[in-house]
Amino acid sequence: MQEQLDEPIERYCKYFSKQIDLVNAVSGEASDLFRKILFCSILDALSRSIYPRKRPGDRFRSLVKRFGNWADHDRVSLPHLARLLQLIPDPEFEKLRKFALDKLTKRQASWNNVKLDNDPQKNEVLKYWPKIDEYKKPLENINLESLTHIHLLYSHRNFLVHELRTPGYGVEEMNDDGEPFYHDLSTFSHIDAPPLETIELVYPVKFFEKLCLTVLNRLQVYLKENQLNPYDSSKFGSYWIEGLN
Repeated sequence: MQEQLDEPIERYCKYFSKQIDLVNAVSGEASDLFRKILFCSILDALSRSIYPRKRPGDRFRSLVKRFGNWADHDRVSLPHLARLLQLIPDPEFEKLRKFALDKLTKRQASWNNVKLDNDPQKNEVLKYWPKIDEYKKPLENINLESLTHIHLLYSHRNFLVHELRTPGYGVEEMNDDGEPFYHDLSTFSHIDAPPLETIELVYPVKFFEKLCLTVLNRLQVYLKENQLNPYDSSKFGSYWIEGLN
């Protein structure tokens, strides 16, 4: 039985390995944007083979958590946390605000090429987050989970897929090692006005490629060890409505 299942697993993984190669062959204007979108499509497709009953967002995040080998996925983006706390003056968040400000002041003055391992783990932030139910989601659709990098990555994916753009104003060329990072940005709205200083988060295209490769490799091992046929999660046939095939 193992040999019978090894063949479709190999065929499945070779197919997606080829797709990754084809994505990397994309060139020309906006190629980084298009490659990111295609890499996200690959992750979406792979997630369905393991989590067919989960919703798309849960599938995507679960796949990256389990198979992406991304050590920083559960860290909370400090600039995003700080911005949230600016919008919530409630005294219930005073301890968390002091924690975040302390973290910010201990960072060097420049955020250029600052990596995600400078961000606090979710459990660190949770210790200071108010325990009252009404504060679990202090702003509409925003809670602590929303600020973690695994959720920000899916937000990034949604901007790519639904709006054909990357969120924020980050410049990938500020770093070339392929790892996510922050950098400072000064924006001048008027010649006489002071610049607007922001901290931009960047998930480079090389990071998406690395995620796809890592997920695919680890997924192949998982499928073989558990003797799972990845094609069982999909229906094939002439009809575009799955229930008709």
